[in-house]
Amino acid sequence: MAHIRLLLGPALWCVLLAAAAADPQRIQLSADAGEARVVASAIHDYRSAAQAIAGVLGNELRLPVPAYTMEVHATRAGFEAGLVQHLKLTPESARSTAAFAKAAVGGRRVLVNDPLLSADPWPERLVTIAHEVVHASQLELAGNRSLVRNQWLVEGFAEWVAFRIVHELGVRRLPEEKAKMLSQVRGAQAKVGLAPLADMDTLAQWLLVRQARGFDATYPYAFLATDFLIERHSYDKVLAYFRRHRNSADSQANFVAVFGETLPAFQLALDAHLARTLN
Repeated sequence: MAHIRLLLGPALWCVLLAAAAADPQRIQLSADAGEARVVASAIHDYRSAAQAIAGVLGNELRLPVPAYTMEVHATRAGFEAGLVQHLKLTPESARSTAAFAKAAVGGRRVLVNDPLLSADPWPERLVTIAHEVVHASQLELAGNRSLVRNQWLVEGFAEWVAFRIVHELGVRRLPEEKAKMLSQVRGAQAKVGLAPLADMDTLAQWLLVRQARGFDATYPYAFLATDFLIERHSYDKVLAYFRRHRNSADSQANFVAVFGETLPAFQLALDAHLARTLN
């Protein structure tokens, strides 16, 4: 089968995969879907999860609810086909990504890899889905201009908002989650060290650090860096940073314009903050 796949173009391979997979469940994300608050006990499927996430995103967090379609793929083959069709991955990249990715966002869709994600309890599923929805919301803030720099902040903010959402829904307590992340980062710092934020600037750099230093030295670290940025400058300023990309793709200039300091200056402050909180 592998040698046949190499002879097929991405479009044809996507068609063959889609034919072999069941149609995904499609759920429309919208601001209207979040008007009625969903209680935690009512979250038992992807539709109620989407409604709950939209409610907190648009109300408490004042973020745009992207008019995306959530596609819940019941098979890995279907998720793989979605990656090719909507994220424009090559068939080989889609195949390797589908082996570990529980969800992805692109092409105005949030793709869910249900065979992997359904192994998690609903609180964990909510975090994963919310993280991807926040990436879509970030793009809305930026006028759908690509956010290709300061990946530590792109990922860190998605984590920060995702955990804030589950806190607001009452399925996780943010102080406990933050304490857990402090422990993870403390362990990562002792074992492999923490990369400078400047080394997690592009997506390629982010993935390289993730591979070299592990999960605890990336996502929890980015969460804590974002949490400190919000504490230091305010949540509204972080939103302003993403909005500023509507007019300029220069992420470093946008960072200085909004926060009034360079990334190296913020790094020094973050290092001092972590020295106090991790010890």
